[in-house]
Amino acid sequence: MRASSIDILKCFLCTLDGELSEAVCSEVKLSPEDDLYTYSAQLLASNMGKPTVSKGQFSMGSWLAGVLPQNAEGMAQFVPLIAGRVYDAVCHNGAIRPGSGICIWAVADDQPFIGFFKLNFQRKYMCYLEEDGTVSWHINSKVLPDSKKKDYEFFIINVLEQTVELSPVTEVVNGVQTNYLASFVLELQADRPEKETVKLFDTAAVETIRECYQEEEAPQKILEYKADVAFTVAETGAIDTKEVEERIFADNEIAAKRYQEKVAEAELPKAPIPVSKPTERLFQKKQKIVTDTGVELLIPVAYLQDEHLVAYETADDGSISIVIKNVRKLENK
Repeated sequence: MRASSIDILKCFLCTLDGELSEAVCSEVKLSPEDDLYTYSAQLLASNMGKPTVSKGQFSMGSWLAGVLPQNAEGMAQFVPLIAGRVYDAVCHNGAIRPGSGICIWAVADDQPFIGFFKLNFQRKYMCYLEEDGTVSWHINSKVLPDSKKKDYEFFIINVLEQTVELSPVTEVVNGVQTNYLASFVLELQADRPEKETVKLFDTAAVETIRECYQEEEAPQKILEYKADVAFTVAETGAIDTKEVEERIFADNEIAAKRYQEKVAEAELPKAPIPVSKPTERLFQKKQKIVTDTGVELLIPVAYLQDEHLVAYETADDGSISIVIKNVRKLENK
């Protein structure tokens, strides 16, 4: 999503500093020409729909549903509630950094969104002009981050769909490692980020192959797994642990059992896991193959198991040859 396609209807600024007695919120009137308007739109656009965010959902009977405004005018009551909860978290937990808050009501793709961004204070050196005309060197401990630097925490609420996207930052609150924006501020359960889930999914399969197959068999088995998953994602838009178990490890009962254990340890669901379009494209990219002699090959994932284009031959001494077939033209790049 582009920042230019976002229409901001309401904007509030909040103090989230434990050195102050409370969180203070003020509405700011913005026009699309204002720097704060552009900054806020960039924050929203750069975090919506990303595979790196955590996701949650809330029901009609939840605390959040009870206080959620249904239009931009309701933000005047909603923002102080949220800011107060974030301020309390900052005051009662030293691991949660103070900062300033931006809360907006915006429309994107014809849907209303509420975006809350806690911009964490940074310590920066700055030059100051003193009253006597000399220049001195000080640390300003309350500098706000640029919109492209991830030194902030956030949540984005889709008002109509009752879904939430959150920064995956976790802190220890009341002795428990948790996403405090989800559990303490919004009172909802946040899922693991898609990027982390995909990494665990991949690690479980690759580690199983390396542990349960002969050294000379493992590289080709990994390529088989990569090609199979890429095909599944292209066809269904999801990754599926059950399908990996049945299709990749059907030839090895020990591997299938070990894979089940790793899936359980990683708390991966047995049902198919839908993935976003950016993640789908990631599965379709090229696979790098590196030999022990230092030779590197980049092969499109779709070609890995196409015997008309790529062949793998194992010699009597256990060495592997990779044959690139049906090449009509070579280029130096």
